[in-house]
Amino acid sequence: MTHMSMNLLHALALGLTTVVTRQLVVRGNGIGHKGNDVIEQRHLDIPPMEVYVVEEHHEVIPYWFEAANRNLIPKEGNTLIHIDGHSDMAPPMYFKRFPFFKSPRGKGDYKYLMQENDMFIISAAITGLINKVVWVWPEWDKQNHGVTSTFSKLEIGWTLLQKNGSKPTRREFCICGPTESVDPKIECKRLTRDEMENSSSDEDENEGIPMKKEDCHIQKAIILEDVHEKDAAKMLFKSSSYLRGGGMILDIDEDFYGCTYAIRPLLDAGISEESIEIMDDFIGELFCPKNASEEFRADRLLVQILDHLLQLRCLKNGKEASGSSCFYANTLVTLRSIIKRKIFDDNSNLLCKKLGKDSLEATVANQLLFLFTKLSNKQNKVLQDVGFCFTTTPHTFDLTSDSKFQICHGANTPNDTAVIEHKTNVTEVISRTHTLEKIISIVKKSNPAFVTVCRSVRDGYTPRDLFPKIENDVITSIRKQFDSVKVVYDKELLGGRKGWPNRS
Repeated sequence: MTHMSMNLLHALALGLTTVVTRQLVVRGNGIGHKGNDVIEQRHLDIPPMEVYVVEEHHEVIPYWFEAANRNLIPKEGNTLIHIDGHSDMAPPMYFKRFPFFKSPRGKGDYKYLMQENDMFIISAAITGLINKVVWVWPEWDKQNHGVTSTFSKLEIGWTLLQKNGSKPTRREFCICGPTESVDPKIECKRLTRDEMENSSSDEDENEGIPMKKEDCHIQKAIILEDVHEKDAAKMLFKSSSYLRGGGMILDIDEDFYGCTYAIRPLLDAGISEESIEIMDDFIGELFCPKNASEEFRADRLLVQILDHLLQLRCLKNGKEASGSSCFYANTLVTLRSIIKRKIFDDNSNLLCKKLGKDSLEATVANQLLFLFTKLSNKQNKVLQDVGFCFTTTPHTFDLTSDSKFQICHGANTPNDTAVIEHKTNVTEVISRTHTLEKIISIVKKSNPAFVTVCRSVRDGYTPRDLFPKIENDVITSIRKQFDSVKVVYDKELLGGRKGWPNRS
């Protein structure tokens, strides 16, 4: 979503009646994950519809391929119903152990398919798992679409990269599809690792390098349909028999409801982007959590430090007295003592390196603390609410940008973004949920094997203030249509099963 030009993406993409009392069972399970499984059982004679909830969209990859290993879907030729605010059709980068137009040999290969949150569909198509994609897009994305629906074919292949006039030695993936014009022509492009590393602006980021079709050795082709949400139910009903070939995956991104900039509350509170970047750097140098559990602990630790600052800040006549001798003489000294205990004694395993308490003055911890003291009470509270998290899940396989722990402000800013911002509200959420229910009721007729749901909160897309209602509406919409539902919460969810806004 973040890393691929929307123009390029759009151009290339285009019962049983034995009823029993409802039961609710909570337990741990699922594909090497320890998330809670919630089983709603209303019929005894059918297996439950499995719903896997993940944080970032490329984290669906293990669930998709393990479903194939369990024979829930074939290993090739499946249809993906993709309900999302973004197409997620960016091509992946080639790596030596990438499952090169074949099924993964095992779980160790999954990581090569998990490069970015918008590269997982084409990655799955390269292996043959997916050969048809129906992208249902929301009304708020209509400016990226000339018509309400399109039908096209996307061809995927490989090419050899020739560098500095030398003999071609490195493979790269290439994609060919129709251009967006009155008289469409087939256009082929490749995306290289060098381009990912060297892109410097949104205008040229991941646009792809044009190439001749004869230089792209086509290996796979997938059918792509994109359709406006209001037309989706009708289109899916008419195409139900066509879509039944192979298996079917129903995939829902919660940013279908809206897309926001998680950084905006910080900016609105008067914290500059420059200050945010400086704090990000210090936080990233100091903390190196290794998983979602440690990510949560590091966030709680920093929030506690900010809260101590609020409690210890000097007041004069009930108002903040920032900059007073009391503030610097007492508050800062007290906070340093707290940091020594909380970080270096109790949570040293969260640090990027072992820092001795005696060297605190020379560490980034002291510099970060100084920046925190510059925040007003209002800014402090906003920063606590936004919190601190990874830039992306540690499961992401990307040699060009490692996961980093920083302020949890998402991937985009108002001045640096490749996506549309859409602020939604409760009324619109309710309306969109009704549309989603209609779509799911039609998809049900084609017997989807399972459902994946993506939160898209860490990357800052799904509106955080409405996340609890959005996720509840999505899960409830699924439950209304299927007699038995089993919800599996991935163990790497940001903020755990309750979600980031509800963390405590």
